[in-house]
Amino acid sequence: MEQKKIRLQDELRAQTSLYPSEPDVLAVIRVLPGVSLPEEMAGDEAIERVGMELALRYEREQGREPEDVSAQALGYDIRSVDAAGNCRYIEVKARAKSGAIALTPNEWLMANRLGDEYWLYVIE
Repeated sequence: MEQKKIRLQDELRAQTSLYPSEPDVLAVIRVLPGVSLPEEMAGDEAIERVGMELALRYEREQGREPEDVSAQALGYDIRSVDAAGNCRYIEVKARAKSGAIALTPNEWLMANRLGDEYWLYVIE
């Protein structure tokens, strides 16, 4: 955890001394205000509950200690720590069939903030 704190402090220091430059485009998304999600992207509580159970079980099988934090609206559903103290922040999307998924603005923000520590598990 101390290494993570030091890395975050270094990132904050670097961000306060940035020089203006052209941004690198990492992704492009289209936002349509007032438009509801297509039916295949709509969530189903029962399916998402099963998806969470499967993701938690998978994490335990891999030797990690997962914690369900989905009720806290953190931008991810599971915080999972391995024996070395490395942490995965996992967003779980579960669907009854293959198709598109949608990230909330908070999930997108956390994915960008956490980088390689953020994992997206899509369970079909």
